[in-house]
Amino acid sequence: MAAHNNDEYIVEVKLAKDGNIQTFDIEKIKHRRTVRSNYLGEVLKTADVSFLMNNENDFIHYIFNSSKEHRWLNEQTIKANSIQSYRDAAQMELADWIRFSSKDAREHSDRLPCR
Repeated sequence: MAAHNNDEYIVEVKLAKDGNIQTFDIEKIKHRRTVRSNYLGEVLKTADVSFLMNNENDFIHYIFNSSKEHRWLNEQTIKANSIQSYRDAAQMELADWIRFSSKDAREHSDRLPCR
């Protein structure tokens, strides 16, 4: 992991073939809807994380919001969003993805919700 958010060398990755087969149902992601009202910022209990991951440790990784990795990812997300917000093409793409009414969100079920 990088020591600070300006480090160019972040992590070294080694890929290796694995016999494990993904069992997570991707269709659940396709039908998601993100609603951020009443968001609780508390750290999840270990038992809750285990239940949600359902032994999919090879495919799902949970990063506790109290960890240094979470803080680093949060900093980088803010930085990336700032860079993207000044690109005309990115602004146009985002405008195409946002659904500005609940009716549009229900009708399309494919984009960012209006809330």
